[in-house]
Amino acid sequence: MNFSIRQKIFLSYIVMIGFTLLVGGYAIFTLLDLNGVTTSILTNYTSAHAKLTKMNDDILAQDLYEKRYLMLGQKDAESLYWDRSREFDALLSEMEASEAYDKKVTKSIASNHERYDGLFIKEVSLIKEGKLKEAQNISANELKAGFNSVTITLKDLSDKIKSKQDYNISRMNSLTEKSLMITTVLSVFSLVFGILFASLITSHLYGAIGRLKEATDSIKSGDFDNL
Repeated sequence: MNFSIRQKIFLSYIVMIGFTLLVGGYAIFTLLDLNGVTTSILTNYTSAHAKLTKMNDDILAQDLYEKRYLMLGQKDAESLYWDRSREFDALLSEMEASEAYDKKVTKSIASNHERYDGLFIKEVSLIKEGKLKEAQNISANELKAGFNSVTITLKDLSDKIKSKQDYNISRMNSLTEKSLMITTVLSVFSLVFGILFASLITSHLYGAIGRLKEATDSIKSGDFDNL
């Protein structure tokens, strides 16, 4: 199929625009993917580490107030214990509501913490009944084991979150390198193709102008047979 000069120029521009859109579209798609990974790291994992730090502070404070109540029988120590317990549960509920965390581990933390609080209630009841020795036994054995269970499961969740964060950072680096490489290849290919098209169009125009000049010279010399 023979194309006119105008059609050939138009076709070359269409091809160049197509390559430009391809490079731009791929770059935008990759940037959106990178943005999703970055947002996930910032919103989920950074927030999770802050919550886990606070939850560790809460369980340590509960342990402190439990020992203070056992030794001194202070009413405010019991009140402060439950303040920290409620804060711990609220933070854990926020984490459970998100899809970013391991449900099995968060449920295990909730179960261990509930058991720990239940043992404290039992200890308080024994102290109020004057059974200090039994309360001390619970504090030294069952409550200590419960405290360790909570801290171990918190550590387990922290390790899993860190593992996911490392994976996402690695994925982000891989996407960046892949995007840079493919965008560079597409850009170079687009440039080479553009130069080739420009060269072909220029050559065709130069040949057409040359033939037109020959025809003009022929007409000038009186030769009207050169169509």
